[in-house]
Amino acid sequence: MDETNEPEQHAEMESLQKPSSKIETGRQGKPEVVIIRNWKEYLGESLLIIFSVLLALILTEVFNKIHEDRQRAQVLHQLRNELLDNKRLEQEQHQYHLQVLKNIDSALHNPALANKFISNGEIDLNTIAPMGVLNHDLNNVAWEVAKQNNVFATLDLAVYGILTDIYDNQQRITNSEEKIGTV
Repeated sequence: MDETNEPEQHAEMESLQKPSSKIETGRQGKPEVVIIRNWKEYLGESLLIIFSVLLALILTEVFNKIHEDRQRAQVLHQLRNELLDNKRLEQEQHQYHLQVLKNIDSALHNPALANKFISNGEIDLNTIAPMGVLNHDLNNVAWEVAKQNNVFATLDLAVYGILTDIYDNQQRITNSEEKIGTV
């Protein structure tokens, strides 16, 4: 090869690799640089933009899914803790009601205690049930949060049914104080 042609070939190679440009005179007489591109460069840039947008969408979805999974796990954990606390409170309530029944049985067998329980036609509930009908309120905050966050869309239908029954029964227990008071 001839060494004199080498710089020309090198210049030609660079002009093929880079977009060419030319200088034109603009509206105000100032020179402007106009870059001339071919369709392959436009296609490459378009594909790069499409890839970037798709990657951003995919990453957004992945991060949203991770966040939703963490939030769902947290709500389910709180729901579990609430159910365990309510179970403990109901066991205490059950023991309290057994004691109230013993007090009523004692009043039935002991006229002096019966007179303390019912005097002048009025019932003194404090003698038989010193803490009232219910001594604990049951919580349903986690249940309401779980319903608002649509956590149940990911749960089995049977589990959702059991949870619904538990909280419906819990509501009946809470409403029993008013009903017993009217009796």
